[in-house]
Amino acid sequence: MAFTVCYLDDETDLCEVFSTFLTSLNIDVKTFTDAAEAIKYVSHSPPDLFFIDYRLKDTTGFVVATAIDPQIVKILVTGDLIAPEKDGFVDVLNKPFRLKAVASMIQKYRDV
Repeated sequence: MAFTVCYLDDETDLCEVFSTFLTSLNIDVKTFTDAAEAIKYVSHSPPDLFFIDYRLKDTTGFVVATAIDPQIVKILVTGDLIAPEKDGFVDVLNKPFRLKAVASMIQKYRDV
């Protein structure tokens, strides 16, 4: 079975970079710029790993994380110097992030 990753960020460019990079690693990826759409999707098709940006247009990553199945492995993505609420997240990916860090994080949780 393929390893699946979802990425939620209101920055379209970051979604495109994330998608292109993960696709090049043969990872199934689905990106979202809308929190409600992401919540609906992962409720029906839970990913193996879900990267969620903290600061979204209409909500926060924490609200998204609490709205979905607690069994989904979630990583907080943030540009804040001090990580905001981290409950429900297994790790933090700081912006600006390097794609190598994304790959390392995926490998870390892929092996769990």
